Amino acid sequence: MSQFVFPYRSIEAGSRIVLYAAGDVGQHYYRQLQATGYCEVVLWVDRMPYASNVHLPETIATLSSDEYDWVVIAIERIELIESIKNFLITLGVPLHKIVDKPPAVIPLISRYSRLTLREWLEDTSRVKNEMLSYFARSEGQIYYFESLIQEMKGSCQYDKTQKSVVQHRAIQLIENELISTEMRLVLLRLLLEADCFDKRMMRLFVKYIGELRHNSAQKYWLINDVSSIWMHYADILYEDFWLDKQRVMKDYAEELALSWNPSPYRNGSNRTLCVLTVGFDFDSPIKFTSPITKELLRRNYQVHVIDLLPFRNDSGANFLQPKYPLLLSGISPDQYDRIQTYYPEPIHLHYPNSVTMRDRQQEILDLISSINPFGILDLSDELGFISSYYYQDYPTIHLPVRKVRESSSFFHRFVIPSNLPIDVQAPIREDQVLPAPFLVEYVSPKREFKRNEYGFLSDDILVVTVGHRLNVDINPELVDKFCTAMCANPKVKWICVGPDEHRYMVERYSSLIGKQIYLWGYEDDLPALYGMCDIYLNPQRFGGGLSIAWAMQQGLALASPLGADAAMMYAGEELAVQDEKELVSYVMDLANSPGLLSNNQAIMRRKAAEWSIERFVDALIEGMVEIAEEFEAM
Repeated sequence: MSQFVFPYRSIEAGSRIVLYAAGDVGQHYYRQLQATGYCEVVLWVDRMPYASNVHLPETIATLSSDEYDWVVIAIERIELIESIKNFLITLGVPLHKIVDKPPAVIPLISRYSRLTLREWLEDTSRVKNEMLSYFARSEGQIYYFESLIQEMKGSCQYDKTQKSVVQHRAIQLIENELISTEMRLVLLRLLLEADCFDKRMMRLFVKYIGELRHNSAQKYWLINDVSSIWMHYADILYEDFWLDKQRVMKDYAEELALSWNPSPYRNGSNRTLCVLTVGFDFDSPIKFTSPITKELLRRNYQVHVIDLLPFRNDSGANFLQPKYPLLLSGISPDQYDRIQTYYPEPIHLHYPNSVTMRDRQQEILDLISSINPFGILDLSDELGFISSYYYQDYPTIHLPVRKVRESSSFFHRFVIPSNLPIDVQAPIREDQVLPAPFLVEYVSPKREFKRNEYGFLSDDILVVTVGHRLNVDINPELVDKFCTAMCANPKVKWICVGPDEHRYMVERYSSLIGKQIYLWGYEDDLPALYGMCDIYLNPQRFGGGLSIAWAMQQGLALASPLGADAAMMYAGEELAVQDEKELVSYVMDLANSPGLLSNNQAIMRRKAAEWSIERFVDALIEGMVEIAEEFEAM
């Protein structure tokens, strides 16, 4: 018995992939991705398609290269891989988007732990021995404990008492039994994979990351995981999380022992700005920073865009592989030409290419000093951890890419959408808040969705929810309540875009699938889909930002609870319900009251119409001038 392991080290989390081949390897890959939500499979192809969701390879040619990030060849035989790669190129697939590594093979019996949940709860010596085996045999892969992780998930998913017992035992092991920082971090990651992670675990995770010494590469990836975990598990943030994380980040930067010799700051006629981003490797940051840089260029600023991502082609881990790796291969000439279309001359692009992670970060600091900017716009999304250096000597404005209110970076001003109330948390102070009108470029639909083509009636109320992690983002209680309400009103239909399946819905409400619940899978033209919908239902979650913004631009009503930060970022609190418990009743009120529905839709259109790049950049420049004056007064 063997397990073919998806090439996590070559592909960053959240990527859109085309999966080539549906044999043993392809099926292993597909099951792993469905279980983890690590990547989105936009297309699955094979020469002999055996299921409705597997298509002929020629189908790839119907996609533009912008619709996928990678084509993954799921074949074991090396001689076939090269042939398939050449075939993909004839279909128009860019060479740099082809992942052609043979699969890693792990024998399930010899390489996997056979530790059971009962032994984990009762046998301390067995746990210690399995931990030692992990370090000796796992190559840092947490799925060494896959059988235990799955047993924990099954036991704790619906049994809160059992989950509490598992978590209590974890604290005992960490505090009394495990003798090394590394072991404790592995056990905490195991609990995260098993969905048994809570505030106590997060506090311990940050604590022990801080205690890790002389392993800066591993530490980088662990801090990076911490920067991403909370967005997927909203209830794990504890009171001092951001302050603790800020301290760990500063400690990490000091461990690197980088040299920082900044040029003397000059204001006066200096119209040079540095934009720090991770946008050269990801489409979303490019599309966010590009209009900002173009508007600055129009205002006669000299703009330097610097890629701040320290790691490429290296997991950086030696005992625990990252949960959210960003393993990138660098920019090819073709990619660089494409990137320049977003940042036209005379915008300056800088892509540090030193060999090591530490040297790349040193190169960035040297570059900033040589540019000697009027100020820094930091859109690094906390993937570069050297802000504690440059913010000391240059006015720095932090623009959150994923986070709305919180950050543990170092800055002088922190941009918060002006439609949000100023309710900040440390380490942000109220005097550091920079309100700015929100910025989202309008995305036009590519085609028209007609209701009758999909079996919907003209008077149906179509509710839509979008997200590739809906399997975990939608609370089962919300599903229960909404499905019960829909049964009483058959005109209400729910389209869930993202997952090919939702396990809880399929198990509990199979009779509604295809009648009132539609699991849409991937959709590359959300604005067009929104054109036939009425209401966007947003659960209590982090994320979903652009899908919500595009829904507002298309005039959908928005139903969202106050705690859903992405929705609040775009829509504000005007029409939000207090919490998720009120969400279903509000959606049904919208469905049953045309006046209430049209009023909500009109407000969403009005808010979307206020988004303006000119006003956004006005706020940034005013904030930068204010900070510069403070610098001169020092």
